[in-house]
Amino acid sequence: MTYSDASEPVDERKVIRTASLGLIVTDVRDAVSKVANLTGSLKGRVDSSTVEGSDANSARMKVRVPDVQLDAAIQQIRQIASKVENETIEARDVTREYVDMGARLRNLHSEEQQYVQILRRASTVKDTLEVSEKLSDVRGRIEQLQAQLNTMNHEIEMSTVNIAIIRQSDMQVLGIEWRPLYNAKVAGREVLVGFGDWFDTIVALLLNIPLIGVWLATAVCMVIACMKIGKWLLNILFPNVRWIWRSKSPQPASTQDS
Repeated sequence: MTYSDASEPVDERKVIRTASLGLIVTDVRDAVSKVANLTGSLKGRVDSSTVEGSDANSARMKVRVPDVQLDAAIQQIRQIASKVENETIEARDVTREYVDMGARLRNLHSEEQQYVQILRRASTVKDTLEVSEKLSDVRGRIEQLQAQLNTMNHEIEMSTVNIAIIRQSDMQVLGIEWRPLYNAKVAGREVLVGFGDWFDTIVALLLNIPLIGVWLATAVCMVIACMKIGKWLLNILFPNVRWIWRSKSPQPASTQDS
């Protein structure tokens, strides 16, 4: 049996969007409650909500809202904060992956129908058991792939918003915003990212050493060849000119008449 790998075009791009917000608020619990109510009003849901500290000095939330409402949700969440420290929106295009999964699912359904037809024509117990086993395997793969496709559809339709909430009073010392722990985390993250970039560069350089050696050898050979060709042409065009690379002819030794 052969199955087509062709992917049918979709009407629109499939994109999974994820937003991240850092909010500075005067009351963490009140802000958490407002975000939860806002999410519900937009027909979304709260996936997780964690209030940290005995006096609720910070919180983290993960909410999902319909993708068509993401921009509106971000604008309304911003209004809850006295200050928005950071805001990012990431979009991942999964159109190709979505189309490929759909094509694989259609192929599996086609394979399933073929096994069903073969099972109906099976005349022995052995054939029935063999086909039933293959049919069960195909249906298991269909269920697994369908679950993945359903999850992807859900992530496309419901965008994720990750929210970090910090109480404003914990950021101020003598009226100056001071967040040593947060800044230490940011600095540590930047160090790790920088170290990762350095390590990736070193690994890439080591892996490319043979290629670099080939290019250098090629360049040296080309320079030597060009120099030899140049010397040969100059000797042909100007045979009577003494060039610096020509060896000087030895002078005959002077003799004195005795």
